[in-house]
This record gives sequence, structure tokens and C-alpha cells, in this order.
Amino acid sequence: MEAGQAAPESTALFATLDEILAGRSTLLFAPAFATACHEYGIERAWCRDLIEGCARDRLPLRIADLAELEVYCYYVASVVGIMISRIFGLQDAALLPHAVEMGLAMQLTNILRDVREDFQRDRIYLPVEDLARFNISEDQLRAGRVDNNWRALMRFETTRAREWYAGAELGLPGLDNDGSRMTARVMERVYAGILTEIERAQGDVFTARRYVPLWRKCLILGQCLAAG
Repeated sequence: MEAGQAAPESTALFATLDEILAGRSTLLFAPAFATACHEYGIERAWCRDLIEGCARDRLPLRIADLAELEVYCYYVASVVGIMISRIFGLQDAALLPHAVEMGLAMQLTNILRDVREDFQRDRIYLPVEDLARFNISEDQLRAGRVDNNWRALMRFETTRAREWYAGAELGLPGLDNDGSRMTARVMERVYAGILTEIERAQGDVFTARRYVPLWRKCLILGQCLAAG
């Protein structure tokens, strides 16, 4: 599905969103959702963007290049980062691009972790230009073959994700220090830890799902608490 193309389902969901925000919806969660949007300044446009992003994932998908990857990640993840940043107390609009980077980093991490599962659903989120650069074919994805080309691609993509995580860190001081900032920092570092697990597996995301074990999550939490 091409960037900017809305799935048919999104039209009905947009109408439902309008009803919720106007207080006319009978859905059980509607009053709480509308109150949160009004209280924290979560804009209707951001909600619409998230709906569009979710609708895109209902169809087979290929992504051409980095620019298209960034657009996709914005709609399905960065807009969530923006909304959470408002709930976490971000007031300086100049820091919102760092919330966008958090979404980009986390979604690319998802993409790298879930290559096998996504391919089985006829979705390839790794940009076509990147696959071509490292001579990776769809047949190789289907076979789950890990070779030097694949490892090089994974190093390239994990480096890109880590650069986005580093950018996201710059926005954390703008969050409230009531636990919100700490929560965002722990979320970011645990998710970035998935990249470390992928690296430990030498890029093999086909034979097992890579995740951060509980003991390492606890270690990350402790490190964040100690750093203040």
C-alpha cells in the first residue's frame, strides 16, 4: 500500500472518532478517551493519523525507501509517541520531533524482530532499497537464510535504529519528573535492548523471536533508577 493512501475502513473509524470527541458515542470507553484527549491536549489529527496507520497494516505491504519507511513508522508509532509525550507532561513543542524519533526507533525495532512473521503475512517493512543494497531477495526472506549479506543488513538497520534512540533521549528532560520521565527512559532502553539481543544472535531473527529477558529488564530498571 502506498504512503498517503487510506484504507476504506478508516473512513468509518474517522466518523466514530468524531462522535467520541463530541461526546455522542455510546462506546463504553468513549467518555474516558474524550476526557483524556481534552485534558492532555491530544489533537484530533493525531488520532486520525493513528487510525490511518492501523488501517494500512490490513493490506500486503512493501516499502520503497527510507522516506517511505519514516512515513509508515510515523503513522503507526511516532504519533503514539507524540500523544504519550503530552500525557507525560511535555509542554515544549520544539521537543516533539524527539517523540517522533522514539516512535521511529521502536517501530524499526519491531520490524527487525518480526521479519519472519511479517513476511508470512505478505508484509515486508524493510525498505526495498536496503534489501537491494545488501543483495537480499524475497526468496532469502522466505527461506530465512542468514548469511554475511543478511548480517550486514541487520547491522545497518540496527545502527539506524540506535541513532533514532539517541535522538529520542534528547527529548526526555522535557517530560514531567513525576515518574513520567523515568517510565519513558525505561521503555526506550528496554526496547533498545531488543537490538542487543538481535546482535547477540548475529542477526538471526528467523529461528527464534528475540526479546529482552525479565532479568535484563530488571537490570535496566535498576540502572535507570540509580541514574536518577
